[in-house]
Amino acid sequence: MTTSEHMIGRPDAILTKPGAKVREETPRVLITTIEREDQFALLRDEWNDLARGAHVTIYQTHEWLSLWWKHFGADNARSLHIVVVRYSGEIVGILPLFIETRYWLGLRIHKSMRLIGCAVRNPSSRRAFSEVSPTDFLDFIALPQHRTLIADAFLRHCERRPHLADEILLENVSDESVVMKELVPRLRNAGIRHTVRQSDVCPRLNGIVSADDYLARLRPSVRRRLTHARTIFSGHDGYALESITSAGALPGALNDIAELHQRRWNNLGYPGLFMHQRFRAFHDDVAAAFLANGWLWFQAVKWHSVRIAARMGFKFHGRMYDYVSGFDECALWAKHRPGMALLLSMVEDAAAHGYQSVELLRGKEGYKFDLTSDYVCNWSVGFSSGATRNRFRRLIYGSLRLLDRTLTRLSTEWMLLQIQKRTHGISSCVTRYFRFRMRRLKEKLIEAEGGGEQS
Repeated sequence: MTTSEHMIGRPDAILTKPGAKVREETPRVLITTIEREDQFALLRDEWNDLARGAHVTIYQTHEWLSLWWKHFGADNARSLHIVVVRYSGEIVGILPLFIETRYWLGLRIHKSMRLIGCAVRNPSSRRAFSEVSPTDFLDFIALPQHRTLIADAFLRHCERRPHLADEILLENVSDESVVMKELVPRLRNAGIRHTVRQSDVCPRLNGIVSADDYLARLRPSVRRRLTHARTIFSGHDGYALESITSAGALPGALNDIAELHQRRWNNLGYPGLFMHQRFRAFHDDVAAAFLANGWLWFQAVKWHSVRIAARMGFKFHGRMYDYVSGFDECALWAKHRPGMALLLSMVEDAAAHGYQSVELLRGKEGYKFDLTSDYVCNWSVGFSSGATRNRFRRLIYGSLRLLDRTLTRLSTEWMLLQIQKRTHGISSCVTRYFRFRMRRLKEKLIEAEGGGEQS
């Protein structure tokens, strides 16, 4: 793989007709394409400096995206295509992209350009849930004053190299992203056929001044539940809150949160995040890297030195992120809501350190909307490069996608049945599976009536 670069004229000449005059003294825009992993690694310091200046989320940091590539992206079917945009020699934008190629009988039938961090399938597996998407907010990274330039530069890059991909698919981009704010209007104005589809709702807590101020804004019943949980688990009857702040304590805490998470979600009939070995390895590497950088928030509830609940989140550039949690909901103490005690502790820490918001991330769980009415949405944006004109290739690709969805659906249902069997035994697994499926159908119908998206 190589690194390529090309020059573009002054920023306001981008996307103008060929031959537009450009004054020689006007600073030029340089686009560099990074296609090698060693060059990706060397960008770390400049990348994170840009991320801080661009006010992006923690999911645009070099640590997150490079670890995602290590665990999910590096594969024969995928290749890096990171676009670095420099203006007057300074990096003003990075587009963290990769190219994914689909083959059939040894023939290339489809190439897509996607954002590093998106959901990808393990090509060697057709198991249910083999597609993993650990990232909530994806986007281009751009300094605020250059967001327009970055969107224009991306379109010019696609225009100059139309055979890079048959399709550009930008997933998990939020309402506030460069993709939604700058790129989508340009697609519309240029008459480029594209799709924009809402994928998730992501609740957030905003305007946190203090924990008491936040609690005062909640409904009395919710406020009582939270304060009761905090009282119970903050040193009452053998309970205590624990902060994981050292590298030595981290491996044991990671093992406990994975076990607690799996136990809870398997009991509910879901596979849980940690059924994927790749996710577990990624999760452990992220936690270690973020702890070293001061970006990790990790607390647990202990009962007589045993962790009975845990919550792991992140903190970066004025925001906190509630990422993953686990507790044993079948235990007697679960009725006191240890997970909510930990979430309130996160809110207290956010207020103490001046963070503007706590991101509860994607999902429409009821407890999130008990805590807030604020949210943003995630979207998927797609458009064709215009290079694919071969109808046979399009037909084969469409047929393979349909077959893939069918096999995945069947595999998913089989996996859900196996979870019920493993959790509740062979005698009741079928009955519990159908109850689980009917409950999910009812939830989806309610969401559809409310115009929402499933979690």
